[in-house]
Amino acid sequence: LPFTALLHIFIRPHSVFVQGYYSMYAAFALSGFACVFPNYRGSIGWDDDTLNSLLGKVGTQDVEDVIELVDYAIQHESALDGEQLIVSGGSHGGFLTAHLTAQYPGIYRAQDRHKQQSQQINPQQASTLTHSL
Repeated sequence: LPFTALLHIFIRPHSVFVQGYYSMYAAFALSGFACVFPNYRGSIGWDDDTLNSLLGKVGTQDVEDVIELVDYAIQHESALDGEQLIVSGGSHGGFLTAHLTAQYPGIYRAQDRHKQQSQQINPQQASTLTHSL
């Protein structure tokens, strides 16, 4: 029986998912998800040239890295259900989640974006909020 694949994107560039025990991984797995945790371009472990190549291309190169990983995982892991993909991320991971679902509509059955960078308030709204409080 194939598992629903949960693609979880970490919160910021210059981070990394490591192999080993982590309670979040265990919680997802115990909930019945096959977990895919990408270390996309910008993650710790990429060289400086690769990191610098992101300048002006955030939301494209890093998104392509994630899509390539998902395609690879589905092709090489028979336990993954390619029709049941969920994507989740917070902060920069939420930003990438928004890009993934917008650039590749129809791939993901559900998405979870939290603490997303694109949910920023402009100065005029902030001024209005301050006066409203």
